[in-house]
Amino acid sequence: MQANPVWSLAMVCVFVVMAASNWRRTRIRRMARDLPTALRRRLGEAPEYEAPDEDAFRDYAARHRRLTRVMHVAWGLAAVWLVYVGYLALGGQ
Repeated sequence: MQANPVWSLAMVCVFVVMAASNWRRTRIRRMARDLPTALRRRLGEAPEYEAPDEDAFRDYAARHRRLTRVMHVAWGLAAVWLVYVGYLALGGQ
């Protein structure tokens, strides 16, 4: 495969997806670490740390959903970028 500027532009999409996923995983790991030990033991498996449906986890679950939404927005932007790069690769102006 030849070195191509379009390839470099497509790698931006991969970088954004990986960075957003890693950012979310790091934030969730930090939130789980800050929970009291009794609550931490009731969490799901790492790295997702899904919270059970209990009142004690209401704030944690809300932040978990918010972080997931931010990650999905970043993935959406990466997908739009990838469509744009595909358009450029197919000869668009």
